[in-house]
Amino acid sequence: DHDPDILMFDVPPPLRSKGINEYSSTWDLFFQWHRPGDAFDVREIEITAGQDVAFGAALMHCSGTDAEGQHRELDFRLTIGLRKIDGRWQIVHEHHSVPVGVGA
Repeated sequence: DHDPDILMFDVPPPLRSKGINEYSSTWDLFFQWHRPGDAFDVREIEITAGQDVAFGAALMHCSGTDAEGQHRELDFRLTIGLRKIDGRWQIVHEHHSVPVGVGA
């Protein structure tokens, strides 16, 4: 349910992706070390919604094994912005961040 013109700010480069094609290509990097069945947990989430605009802020955790067999873990923050378009909620903005000094 992502808008075709989604804007995303991410932790690893590219730091900004515009449009669903650029957004989709960022998942290739993520799946280099996160396999289906690995942990991907929402630790906390808060949602604020109006009639046609909403946002959510979450603390997230994921872990997985990279291509070299190394176990990796990452705690990160996620903020999403949504708009109701033609009666359907769509994600129009997504922002991932990590505390300073923590790498992806």
